[in-house]
Amino acid sequence: SRCVGRACSPPMGNLASGRSLFTLTSCCTNSSSCLPTQPRCLAELHPPALMADDPFIHPDTWWGSAAATGEQEEIRLDLETRFCMSHVVMLFRSPRPAAMRMERSQDFGQTWETLKLFARNCTEMFGLPDDVSQPGSLCTSRYSNAAPCSRGEIIFRSIGLGSGIVDPYSSEALSRLTVTNLRIQLLKSQQCPISKSQRSVPEQSNLPFLPTTHSRPLTVPTPSSDPLDSTPFAVYSLLAKGTCLCHGHAEHCLPENEGQDSLQP
Repeated sequence: SRCVGRACSPPMGNLASGRSLFTLTSCCTNSSSCLPTQPRCLAELHPPALMADDPFIHPDTWWGSAAATGEQEEIRLDLETRFCMSHVVMLFRSPRPAAMRMERSQDFGQTWETLKLFARNCTEMFGLPDDVSQPGSLCTSRYSNAAPCSRGEIIFRSIGLGSGIVDPYSSEALSRLTVTNLRIQLLKSQQCPISKSQRSVPEQSNLPFLPTTHSRPLTVPTPSSDPLDSTPFAVYSLLAKGTCLCHGHAEHCLPENEGQDSLQP
């Protein structure tokens, strides 16, 4: 073992992998709470687990919300113990939300703390300044534009430039990284600002696990029942990057059990 006689930390991984993702709604047929026949759902299945499958093997699978236009949605990841989470990356199939809240719990859902607010207009939506003009603000407009209409990303870093953390190994940094639950509230959807025939994938994705080699934008297929029109929120992937909170005493951390798709009661 590489850990014999010295401190050891498990490799980083996606904390959502192998665990259940809870949503308020979903277009699926594996639960009595799912309503696959409603107009907003396609014939195919788009359950929450598809947000956490392997993006190399399944780059085009996605979760589709069954919420009506104007309704809010929620994604929640519950962990069985405390973990360190360094960052979150979401890749959307639909246009990114016009407003979104990302929260964490450190006490298994008893209390919640806002990690970051995302909005096209921070002042109008949350009454806060935008960190684009005022670094360190809790709200940002960086990831709330409706364009690109598909494959737009949202990124959150637990210890970012505005966190005020100087020493990443300090107790303050450890507290900032610790999480038992992650909750993402999709507060306001928005429409694609261009016609379906003009929808295109960005020339190059910034996601390290979704390399792009195209020299020019690709047109996104638009079937007769276009998912970008039929559901207000659709997500290709949710990466919650992190590792065990083991204080240098473990080589591996494994999921407690295999993930399943769940709707919140």
